Amino acid sequence: MKLIQVLLLPFILTACNLKQDRKESTRLNNQAKILIEENKLEDALIAVERSIQLDPRNYAAINNRAYINIQKGKPSAEIFNDYYKALSIKP
Repeated sequence: MKLIQVLLLPFILTACNLKQDRKESTRLNNQAKILIEENKLEDALIAVERSIQLDPRNYAAINNRAYINIQKGKPSAEIFNDYYKALSIKP
């Protein structure tokens, strides 16, 4: 029984970390939305990038990064790629 517990422990810890990362990712994305409303695009981009690092499947954060890049006049290929990725995660 102890051997099973020892073998399962890394999986349990990883699952807890993933849940915490997703929660933090959502918090950072929400912070980015507030910063966007305040027209603090550089700070919003930093928050959104960190959000995506924590949860690469956070389609809302990817969508917000595309929106920020539109506002900053970034190349359309970057914007298109982000919108495509967000839609591929959640159509």
